Amino acid sequence: MAHAFVGRPATAGLPETEPDNGLGDDSFVLGDVQLKEIARFQEEIRHHETDADKYRLCTRTRDDLLRRHADLQLLIAVYEHVMLDECAAYRTFKETSVPATNQKDDETEE
Repeated sequence: MAHAFVGRPATAGLPETEPDNGLGDDSFVLGDVQLKEIARFQEEIRHHETDADKYRLCTRTRDDLLRRHADLQLLIAVYEHVMLDECAAYRTFKETSVPATNQKDDETEE
């Protein structure tokens, strides 16, 4: 069975980005929506002439990202609560799973 991605270039499906967009390898790990959002931010910041205006845009954007992060953390916590309440297998997994240890830490203790 042939896979759909065989024979396609590695960049197939990725958005067109300018080489000097400053994203480097990040453009390979971000989704299309995120890349478009960053491109819009780059365009917006380039339209501001003063550093004070750019600074206000940067702090407003940072604050928005932090709010979105907090909202996502809350959403994850609520999902986790529902999963634990509604799925015995998931609850058992969470109760019995042992966190992974860092092997380097284990080696230094010996």
